[in-house]
Amino acid sequence: MHDDLLTFVADDDVWLAPVGGGRAWRFTADQAAVSHPRFSSDGTHIAWTSAREGGPEVFAADLEGAESERLTHWGNAMTGVRGWTEDGNVLAVTAAGHGSRTRLWAYAVPLDGGQAKALPYGRVSEAAVSGPKVATVSAVWREPSQWKRYRGGTAAKIWVDATGDGEFTRLFADNPAQHWSAMWVGERLAFLADTDGDGNLYSCLPDGSDLRQHTTHRGFYARHAASDGSRVVYSVGGELWMLESLAAEPYKLDITLGGPRPARAKRPAPSKVGSFAPDRTGRASVVEIRGTAHWLTHRDGPAGVLRAEPGVRVRLPRPSTTPAGPSGCRTPPARTRWRSAHPAVRFARWPPVSSAGCSTWPPRRTASTPRSPLTTGGSWRWTSTSGMSASWTAPLTATCSS
Repeated sequence: MHDDLLTFVADDDVWLAPVGGGRAWRFTADQAAVSHPRFSSDGTHIAWTSAREGGPEVFAADLEGAESERLTHWGNAMTGVRGWTEDGNVLAVTAAGHGSRTRLWAYAVPLDGGQAKALPYGRVSEAAVSGPKVATVSAVWREPSQWKRYRGGTAAKIWVDATGDGEFTRLFADNPAQHWSAMWVGERLAFLADTDGDGNLYSCLPDGSDLRQHTTHRGFYARHAASDGSRVVYSVGGELWMLESLAAEPYKLDITLGGPRPARAKRPAPSKVGSFAPDRTGRASVVEIRGTAHWLTHRDGPAGVLRAEPGVRVRLPRPSTTPAGPSGCRTPPARTRWRSAHPAVRFARWPPVSSAGCSTWPPRRTASTPRSPLTTGGSWRWTSTSGMSASWTAPLTATCSS
């Protein structure tokens, strides 16, 4: 936040909105994964993390400018903006140049595109600076809301240098809960923690004393908390909430996203071919299109649907090697198999016994094959890998040229 403006992320873009609520507008239009937008202390710039050009990198833009500028080229999936330093540089973290994604380090990234400077905080996933005071969160590779109520050894922990001498002290060492989103609000340190089983907002003095709980949300974790030094804004269940001060009650912001929302707009599904395989004659292919299987002749004739069922994805269709039919016969091969997302299911086509102008392909019998020959035209039969017969069949007519 800054003055009467609030920045947040929605529909893969950075947005701006009045702090008092109302209609929001897009600050970016990249339609790429973005996170952690932060105002500079003077309110003239916004920095954020964006994957617009591939992996996450640090971007920044003048609030009144026309274009954003990429500030880093780290090429690391853990890169993220965390705020601003006292001298106007972007404060970001990354594991670039290190052997593990948990070896995160904080950097001051200048707006002029110069060399980023490593900060002497050690391995951290967050850092908040206010004058000489520095608060950091231990290096974690996931947001705590993604592993709720975790109490293991890699739980996020808060460390504080209250005097600026470079010596950090861990707060709440006897509390195994997760502590993250540390920020300075006046003379107090505010943060999120799941001590009571859900992520909520707390605050304390720099030495960890006078602990207070400010929110009591249930069901959803409070996330992405940020402060301008006096107010705190955060999200819960996809909604924005605010505290005017640490002595005030939280309330939900009434913000409306303005303009088109392409990420949720209806659009026709493309007929994209996922995989295909021709039969041994080269006259037809079995094709996967958006999770369904089809038999397509290469020159003319109708397309046959082999498998198209909601909730079941078909992939990697392959015709088995079978004896060749008579010249000009466009009947599918004796067996066509493909993989399915349906548990323990495989599919096979059993051939017709006879058809005008075509010789009979001898059926191959397994435990699930019917003992009597199939009728003219054949059928598609599928069975479970456990050998239990399925009852569904779909007729398919053989077509031969004269």
